Amino acid sequence: MSTPQPATLHVDCSRSKGLLPRLWAHTGFTPATALLRPTMHQALQWYGALPEGGLRHCRIHYLLDLLSVKGLETGGEPVYDWSRFDEGFDHLVHNGLAPFVELMGDPTAPRVEDGEQDMYGLGRKGRICGWFTDFSQPEQSAAWRRIVGDVAKHCIERYGQEEVRSWYWETWNEPDEGWWKQSTDALNAYTRACIEGLHDADPELRFGGPGTCHTMSKTLVEWLAYADEENLPLAFISVHEKGASGHAEDLAISTPRIVERTRQAVAHVREHHPKLAKLPFMNNECDPIVGWGYIHPYHARPWHAAWALRVQDLHLRTLVDEDGVDLQILGNDHGFVGSWGMRTLLTTIGIAPKGEDRMFPRHMGGADGRFLLVKKPIFNFHVLMAQLGQERLESVANGNPDVGLLATRDEDAITVVYYHHRDRTDHGGFSVPAPLTIDHLPEGTWRLVHESIDEEADYPYSLFVSGPCDPPEPEMQRRYLQTGELRRISADRDITGGGSVTLDLDIHLPSMGMVLLVRDPGSAPPQVTGLRGQSWTGISSDEQIMLRWQRQGNARTLATFEVERQDENGWTRLNPDTRCAAWCDLRSPRAGGTHYRVRAVDLWGRAGEWSESICV
Repeated sequence: MSTPQPATLHVDCSRSKGLLPRLWAHTGFTPATALLRPTMHQALQWYGALPEGGLRHCRIHYLLDLLSVKGLETGGEPVYDWSRFDEGFDHLVHNGLAPFVELMGDPTAPRVEDGEQDMYGLGRKGRICGWFTDFSQPEQSAAWRRIVGDVAKHCIERYGQEEVRSWYWETWNEPDEGWWKQSTDALNAYTRACIEGLHDADPELRFGGPGTCHTMSKTLVEWLAYADEENLPLAFISVHEKGASGHAEDLAISTPRIVERTRQAVAHVREHHPKLAKLPFMNNECDPIVGWGYIHPYHARPWHAAWALRVQDLHLRTLVDEDGVDLQILGNDHGFVGSWGMRTLLTTIGIAPKGEDRMFPRHMGGADGRFLLVKKPIFNFHVLMAQLGQERLESVANGNPDVGLLATRDEDAITVVYYHHRDRTDHGGFSVPAPLTIDHLPEGTWRLVHESIDEEADYPYSLFVSGPCDPPEPEMQRRYLQTGELRRISADRDITGGGSVTLDLDIHLPSMGMVLLVRDPGSAPPQVTGLRGQSWTGISSDEQIMLRWQRQGNARTLATFEVERQDENGWTRLNPDTRCAAWCDLRSPRAGGTHYRVRAVDLWGRAGEWSESICV
């Protein structure tokens, strides 16, 4: 292990780098039938509770398996069963998440039940097994165009045109990896039918692809050539690049490799297809390693959050700043439900049927549907990234190649997020001094907040490895929930602008942190609205009450939401400080329910009015 090196961090508030794209606000999972599971229903509530800007788009394989259509094989009018499709999409949209719609799956195939699929959604022993066997046949491509158009029209009618225009639509996932079972000609015909079907519904809908996963694969090269030759109205180009091949062992991860391989695709487009060169680009499966279901403990540690920030920083400094790429999404594929070591935002602890893996039951919650969801550090990565503003600032890290930062400004805030990360997951356990200098800080009084995701205090996975219990006792479950929030490094304090300020930081390896400077808005937060609750069966004798409410408009001035429960002794606070508009209460089952209320408290200690109380 190399000797720890100090670093120096510098931000210049007078030098703008332009608007900051919300590259990170993206997740995904498979299969689509997971949208019908109670575990995913609660997970989507947690995702939707992130501060605004933390997470927006959700990309899901086999979405069209939720739809059933009959009549095409006889040449008649299609007859649709929208019930499961609507149920799944409702859970996304009603939680403030925008579908990233892979036009993947065969709605003419026999209905796929949840239990028929494995963790990758491959339950049918074949990925296209209905009427659509060859899209190069004109009658099949025409029918696909009709289905895609009807799907888009249905979504517009159900969710509104403005909402659906905010979505992305994409080709079949990774057609160079065996997910696609037909010919190149069939893929081309399918692509054209997708575009024409979407534009039959609304010419403003955004479609792109091909979402390939092998660097400069034959499929990618041929698909781009076809799109160029046919002048297809693409809205973006997508590829998948990751830090290591899929393996059950901890292989060497290379974050710079992701950047360099993505640059190869960009360079190919610019050299061979200049008409496509100005299209937005995205890597919408950017992860440390291929295969979300492999058990790698770093997925449960602050290492994953630090890695996620580093990969954002590297792409912004190379593809955006140096190469001038219109990068729209650099998204992790981590929306699954799974155990501590799987690539997920939340740990799912379930009671599995006898003989089934207790940490990864097929239904993720067991036959009786009991489970507990626990935040991982990568979830809090999205909490901190949501604090970034619209305008990116000039920022520089010197002295230590493992330390970096991003900085932004808005009228009311300066936000700096920093990281200390090495690709070697077995390195760490020490801190380095890294003074942060902020130059040309605008005049006035600023409230200073410093928070971190690190291993210098208990967090859920550290509790688990120190004394695992399967299932955990109720008190340990509560500790998992209580330690899943951000760590406040020091007490908030005021500083005066009008020049330069230097803050002495010690940055742990691995870690991600945030320094926030925010102006006093002069008034208390608004009243919390939209409080609702849902009862879930816990994994022990306790009952879970999942509470959700509307997000606040300006999360930067927010210190916490306070959640209280009423009992015979009055009102009692339940939660540590949190910026998420959700909390899970574990309580003994009670006849007649329990009353809850929530209020927002800002960084100056001002509390908004309590929400209307609810009984759950």
